Amino acid sequence: MKETVKVSNTARNHVRDLLRNKKEIEKEIASLEEAIMNPFKASSDENTGGGRSSFKSFETENKAIKIVSHEQIIFRGQFLRIAEKVLSQSSDEAQRIIELRYFIDEPYSWVKIASIDNIGYTEDGCRKVDRAICDKIAKILGW
Repeated sequence: MKETVKVSNTARNHVRDLLRNKKEIEKEIASLEEAIMNPFKASSDENTGGGRSSFKSFETENKAIKIVSHEQIIFRGQFLRIAEKVLSQSSDEAQRIIELRYFIDEPYSWVKIASIDNIGYTEDGCRKVDRAICDKIAKILGW
């Protein structure tokens, strides 16, 4: 017998917040990676007489380890991968509903989404699609 796990409203709403902030999350990941790779940016080369450092390779490896192990990057990257996978396995209509609700600059209301001809869902149907996708993401994240 298959046991169903219920997703709490808090977890579902957290997924919705993350979906709304997808673009910012992608920017944050890039910014964190850049900050780790280049923690100090000098405006000009101040090396006036030096040769090459033998520690360059070690420094690069150390930076790579920091990127891979940084908790914020790990969580945000995991969320983005899971959301992308869940959406890619969803119908074209479901993907469009999520895109219109969360990924555009001026998100559509449920009424406006339901009024689009090629969506094919009522307002309530759009909400159910949203809930199912958010629940699936939350379950995969272990919430």
